[in-house]
Amino acid sequence: MISNNDNKNLTKRQKKALETKKRLYDAALELFKEKGYKNVSVDEIVAKANTSKGSFYTHFESKDQIIIEHFKNNDNHYAEYYKNLKSYKTSSEKLLNFAKNMFSFVNEKVDFDFTNVIYSSQLLHNQEKTYIIKEDRSLYKILYEIIREGQKLGEFREDYTAEELVKMAARSMRGTYYDWCLYDGNFDIVDNGVKYFSLFVEGIEKVK
Repeated sequence: MISNNDNKNLTKRQKKALETKKRLYDAALELFKEKGYKNVSVDEIVAKANTSKGSFYTHFESKDQIIIEHFKNNDNHYAEYYKNLKSYKTSSEKLLNFAKNMFSFVNEKVDFDFTNVIYSSQLLHNQEKTYIIKEDRSLYKILYEIIREGQKLGEFREDYTAEELVKMAARSMRGTYYDWCLYDGNFDIVDNGVKYFSLFVEGIEKVK
């Protein structure tokens, strides 16, 4: 979306447009949680947001675009947290704590029900479903920065490229999210996620 500081510099018309977009976004997410992504129509979203269909398509190309917006908002959070990782001494600590923050964020701010909706939607055959694995997402750029730094410092093995290790790291995280959904959220995603991901980190560390 947009920060509060940026919001101060907008015209009344721009602010109103952002408010409408947020209403549509929030209404869609609420309906997705309540009825499931594939069972919600654009007509239902605009009715709940008390706006028009034309207004919806001014802000979003399709229903899929709302899911993408959600992932972008998550990525903004990860980018902000990445700035705090400088206090950790090793790349292993940075990688593990970054993963822990991701699991905690999903658990506390996103919650199980919505995670289930979001990840289920990505398995449907739609044009935008590949956003979750797009390499230009800030999430993957952050993982690359940490892993490449670890390789340069001699902490991480180099028989795999940084790009290959990023894909492995992402699959490890995604696997935890999907497993959490398959088990109806019946395990602690933070504790278990960190436990599984620490095995990945240990696996890419150079043997000393």
